[in-house]
Amino acid sequence: MKKQAKIDILSAVLAIVFGAAVYFFSGSIVLRKKGGDIGSAFMPQLIAGLMIFLGLLLLIKTVAAIRRHPSPEEAEKTTSGEWVPVLSSFINLIVYSLLFRPAGFLISSFIYLVAQMVIMSPRDKLGAKSVGLWTLIAALTSAAVYLIFTKAFTLPLPSGIFG
Repeated sequence: MKKQAKIDILSAVLAIVFGAAVYFFSGSIVLRKKGGDIGSAFMPQLIAGLMIFLGLLLLIKTVAAIRRHPSPEEAEKTTSGEWVPVLSSFINLIVYSLLFRPAGFLISSFIYLVAQMVIMSPRDKLGAKSVGLWTLIAALTSAAVYLIFTKAFTLPLPSGIFG
């Protein structure tokens, strides 16, 4: 099995497992409906469902590709460190979920977004200018999502140290 297929299978399984965990734990979110049919658990469950669906798609696509193109013994040498972004992203999600309530949505989302952009960027693109841009994007995105959920949907998000 090719190295990329192994990485894809691992990523798909992690997405499915994490999505299932998010869906399960979102059931404990206090249901607050304010003037609409959407409750507080709707968005986490929607995102978890999308993670599971996309993980399943990736898994099916990868298994189908392996069956279509079986390879003889792989002569390609494995490059150490290619699993680091996958593992780092998974750890980043765990840290985000642990910080979510105590630090609040704004701070935890900002930290998560900046860290994820750093994890996923090529090493040659890491510089003060790009990190500054990612910081701005993370701040604006976190603030926009917070405002949309609290003002437009009237759904409370954890305020953490601000509350």
